[in-house]
Amino acid sequence: MKQPFSRLSLFLPLLACCLGLSSVGVKGQGAESPQLLNHQGRIAVDGVNFEGTGRFKFALIGASGNVVWANSPALPPAGGSTDPEPGDAVDLPVSKGLYSVLLGDTTLQNMAAIPAVLFSDHKNLSLRVWFNDGAHGFQRITPDHRLAVAPFAVVAERAQHSLNFLGDLAGDVSGTQGATSISDSTVTGKRLAGFAASTGSLSSGDTILSAFGKLDGNASLKAPLDSPTFTGTVGGITAGMVGLGNVTNTSDANKPVSTAQQTALNLKANLASPTFTGTVGGITAGMVGLGNVTNTSDANKPVSTAQQTALNLKANLASPSFTGSVQLPAGTLGSAPLRFASGINLGTPVFGAVEFDGTDLYLTNNAASPTRRTLAFADGSISSAANFTGTLAGDVTGTQSATSIAATTVTGKALTNFASAAGTISAADSILSAINKLNGNDALKANLDSPTFTGTVGGITAEMVGLGNVTNTSDANKPVSTAQQTALNLKANLASPTFTGTVGGITAGMVGLGNVTNTSDANKPVSTAQQTALNLKANLASPTFTGTVGGITAEMVGLGNVTNTSDANKPVSTAQQTALNLKANLASPSFTGSVQL
Repeated sequence: MKQPFSRLSLFLPLLACCLGLSSVGVKGQGAESPQLLNHQGRIAVDGVNFEGTGRFKFALIGASGNVVWANSPALPPAGGSTDPEPGDAVDLPVSKGLYSVLLGDTTLQNMAAIPAVLFSDHKNLSLRVWFNDGAHGFQRITPDHRLAVAPFAVVAERAQHSLNFLGDLAGDVSGTQGATSISDSTVTGKRLAGFAASTGSLSSGDTILSAFGKLDGNASLKAPLDSPTFTGTVGGITAGMVGLGNVTNTSDANKPVSTAQQTALNLKANLASPTFTGTVGGITAGMVGLGNVTNTSDANKPVSTAQQTALNLKANLASPSFTGSVQLPAGTLGSAPLRFASGINLGTPVFGAVEFDGTDLYLTNNAASPTRRTLAFADGSISSAANFTGTLAGDVTGTQSATSIAATTVTGKALTNFASAAGTISAADSILSAINKLNGNDALKANLDSPTFTGTVGGITAEMVGLGNVTNTSDANKPVSTAQQTALNLKANLASPTFTGTVGGITAGMVGLGNVTNTSDANKPVSTAQQTALNLKANLASPTFTGTVGGITAEMVGLGNVTNTSDANKPVSTAQQTALNLKANLASPSFTGSVQL
């Protein structure tokens, strides 16, 4: 017999011998059917959780150490071994070391059925497992794991049933037949049978088990807050977040004119936020990106299309008329969701009318001949039995004194009323509120692949965003570059210049610049952007523009709070939305507080 390989280990925190009676057959009247045992485990190689398809063999061992069931016929023991090993293996998917299998499930290749008589003939059984990771061959996992009591429930005789029962329930479920109760710890303590990590968004169609799978898988796609490492393209991070708020990712050849350069150009007006003297002409609203705006004050603006659409969905405060279903609030201990004011009855009954005179409530029916009916109320109580005999079936199994809920029953429940939230989970949370918070918390994390951030991101340096050679100096404060200074050194000052030699009739060749006209602007030491800036400057005194003027913002013409949206297409403003929020929708309105009819 092979000895267990030292680098192969098995952990069984979720030992598959935990059986839910709802999934295990019971002995009928003379009939025996194959049974299924749910087995789960964790497998690791060299201390690392195995990932991929693993090959498994399973056997049930009797009290004397003999094999009483195997997933396939046993091979003859080799080398004098007394440990027969099943001949064929069952291939199972393993994710993060976790695997799960139904022993006896004949739909699996090389899986033999488990007869019900096995548990009546053998009162002491253990599970033996062999594993092959594809590199070390099949090895037996030690020790064998003894089965608990639950599997032997398959030989329980059918009990007598009753419609009702007396007394209190005990176990997973407490209380009485008419008022059962399951504690928070009973539900939260159930194992995640069949758990497998996945990814995706949660919805009300998810079960508790699938929700845990998605939340666990989604977490692996998120980046830690401390020193994250990302893949793909990172979005939502600005230069300011990495201490370079004054820097733009512009090469030196394409940078705008700095303060030092502007000193040499101080007789020209800037394209960005220029200050002119004299009279400025030739600028229209369209030139500053406001072609759709009219010079109408907010108080006189008409109702836009979007605003009218929003208003059409609201009901008037006076005599509103609703469509669809009207939903009332849930109410509180001190406030009723609907309260009728005391009044007097109509002089003539009207079909469909609801009336309240302070004492009795009346409904009027019979459209052909409206008849007022008084609603009658009666007090009374319903008695219930104190104890019951027999067994429970369905989600809750067992007897009155020993109820049981299978882990799969709990984890398989749909997330009814699921709504993503956020916050810290505590012992006071229910499973649903905990899943809501986990899902909401997940949405506040950034993806590892191409994350997009909001707010201020910390822990990221200039090197991480491809600006390792950049210093945090604004363009306006950058020094004159070597190429720029070389060009300035060949120029005379605008103020009180001093020339040498004879000025006039001088060619480039005469001053050692014979190659200047032979070089394109794009290749000169002074960049194309700088020369273009000089050619496009306007005079400081009484400039006149042609064509379309750019670089002037709405702020420059006193419209800093205005966007280029026509009145008919303006969105609903904050003040308008505040007023709309006090209105009820025409279709299926939902009210708060007490509704006065």
